[in-house]
Amino acid sequence: MNFGDELNSWFWRELFSIKRFSGNKLYTGIGSILSDDMPDARNVVVLGSGAGLAPLPRRFLEEPLAFEIYWVRGTVSCDIMSIGREHACCDPAILLGQAKIEKVERPCRKGRVGFVPHLSTSRSDGYQKVAEKLGLVYIDPRRPSRCVIQDLITCERVVTEAMHGAIFCESLRIPWLPVSISPELGSLKWFDWCRSVGHEYAPVRLPVLDSVQRVKLSRRNQLDAEGAFKGVLAPGEVERAVAELRDRSHAKRAAKRSTLIGRAGKGLIRQALKFASFTGDASRRALAHLEDALGKEFLLARDDVVRERCDEIRDRMERFMDKEKEFIVRV
Repeated sequence: MNFGDELNSWFWRELFSIKRFSGNKLYTGIGSILSDDMPDARNVVVLGSGAGLAPLPRRFLEEPLAFEIYWVRGTVSCDIMSIGREHACCDPAILLGQAKIEKVERPCRKGRVGFVPHLSTSRSDGYQKVAEKLGLVYIDPRRPSRCVIQDLITCERVVTEAMHGAIFCESLRIPWLPVSISPELGSLKWFDWCRSVGHEYAPVRLPVLDSVQRVKLSRRNQLDAEGAFKGVLAPGEVERAVAELRDRSHAKRAAKRSTLIGRAGKGLIRQALKFASFTGDASRRALAHLEDALGKEFLLARDDVVRERCDEIRDRMERFMDKEKEFIVRV
């Protein structure tokens, strides 16, 4: 589990004094979880979840009124689900800046830059070594969310491949820069959230270092000349990608999200070992590209935009808590 998903374990208690939800409804919160592999339930209550990583839940397609939507993450989720854009707001984690955060022993240091990889990138140590060579603070996405927050608030700027790394930074008012490495990243969810706070998703693409991933992607001609994954969506491709995912959903295809990276067979592993001799070159390119990225303009939404999204989420939560109070156990 990554730190963004784990955040649900304490976020609602900390921000809204909700100990747990009762009754037979399914409540969905932080994450890209509006997909065909979510748990089945007669009634679903949506509190800021997003779509975009897989076809929509079959239950939603067959009986949309079974889903009570207080808000979804952004307009891309609305378009995928074919619901009005008035349902769009922002990822609930944008409220983290209003949570009680324990003081850290190490205050923010001038010039300190953090690096947060996607969960799939963190499974090999290639980018940890690259980040450390550049003097960056490597922030492991497999650590608990409270630990990730503690690491982030010691940084002056953050380079992040993980979307919730960016969301945490926005909530804590730390400038950030998006990068793309893993083919499992999911561009649509990034566009969904970025547009909710006035950004357009345009990550710096970095070379893939994992040998098995490199073999798979090379076979499919999905690596560019620098060894970076070519499948990151451009802004002009979002509408087409949304339509394709919506069509897949309505075709009720049961296949789960294609990740390109599955269980490697022996032959694939052997080929990966042959590619190992190129790892040094890829690492040097990764080092050069990441160093160059540090000179680019980092992002931070306007204070009033973030404040407006936070106020809107609180308003929608107030309506939810008033209507669903019999199903909410308070702290």
